[in-house]
Amino acid sequence: VYKRQLLLGGSFTSVDGETRGGLARIQIDRYDDGSLDPFFSVWANGTVRAIRLQQESSYSLPTGLIVGGDFTALNGLPRNHIARLSLTLAEIPDDPYEEGFVAHVDGSFAAGGGVDGTVFALGALPDETHFAAGNFANVSGSPRTSIAHL
Repeated sequence: VYKRQLLLGGSFTSVDGETRGGLARIQIDRYDDGSLDPFFSVWANGTVRAIRLQQESSYSLPTGLIVGGDFTALNGLPRNHIARLSLTLAEIPDDPYEEGFVAHVDGSFAAGGGVDGTVFALGALPDETHFAAGNFANVSGSPRTSIAHL
């Protein structure tokens, strides 16, 4: 949960009757029972098991997401078990007080081939150095058993 948004990862193909492939964003607050962000549409061809929000500070908007799991593609682009999504703020037309996020697969992240097995967890240090943990032996062609600095 981040400032009235809930990020969902899993093996689902729809949320609230709308097509979504393993990743979705829901708006939540005391006035809303949870509406699906219409702009956040990302399709994973497998299960999303880990999500890590990226932002410059706790007061700034998120700039991206790192996702991990059993997938080998996001939005049709090859991504072996790990990917970064860049986020762009979008205003929801029916409500100028609400915002949504458009997500784009970052082509520069994990360009070396990704991870050769399932990513189960993602974490970061205070300096935003990211780590992945899971059932893998190599990351971008380098030996990294079960945990790796990204």
